[in-house]
Amino acid sequence: MNNVDVAAATTSISNKLALYNRSGDNGTLDVKALFDRSSILEIPGQTIEGIDAIAAFVEGRRKIALAELSAGTRARHFLGSILVTVDDGVSARAESYFLVIREGQIENFGSYRDSFRCVDGDWLIAHRKVELHWPRPAEPPARV
Repeated sequence: MNNVDVAAATTSISNKLALYNRSGDNGTLDVKALFDRSSILEIPGQTIEGIDAIAAFVEGRRKIALAELSAGTRARHFLGSILVTVDDGVSARAESYFLVIREGQIENFGSYRDSFRCVDGDWLIAHRKVELHWPRPAEPPARV
């Protein structure tokens, strides 16, 4: 791949990462626009395999997001320190950090470790591993 192809792939992958978080926050996540048919999604305590199973999982999360939006409580996922490595014309990897804020408070932060596959010119998530680095404690620490 030449530099222009690598830059185009990197931009496409970065946009997919942002779209995942933004559309997840507003309840419009379209799994089939982001994940490959045989994708794997690993979240703490659970591994979900295949686009249909991932779509079912996301649908449950979507209902929660929409209920929160209608109740006036919402979460926002912030993405940072994105590092994309394009291996070749059909595979790439990305690492990024995320921060979740809900009602002005940090809820948690962690990282995404993704592998991407280019299918018909579209970069799709083939494998996503979500790692929580710090989940918000049930009770905030006392301020001194």
